[in-house]
Amino acid sequence: MRITDYDRNLTPFLQIDDKPLKEIFRNLYYPESPYEFSVLSADILGQVCERFLGMIIRLTPRHRY
Repeated sequence: MRITDYDRNLTPFLQIDDKPLKEIFRNLYYPESPYEFSVLSADILGQVCERFLGMIIRLTPRHRY
């Protein structure tokens, strides 16, 4: 995947309302989530988190990701 100047400059100005973030976090916990993250070790959760830190989210012209 090639990172462009557009990609580098997009996220510093990205603003996200609290409502979608709250929904995302709510869906990560019981009873909404089918997964029980508390049984995973901190090492495993850390590795998963590190993989996603390197991802780039791209928005389409219709503002979808």
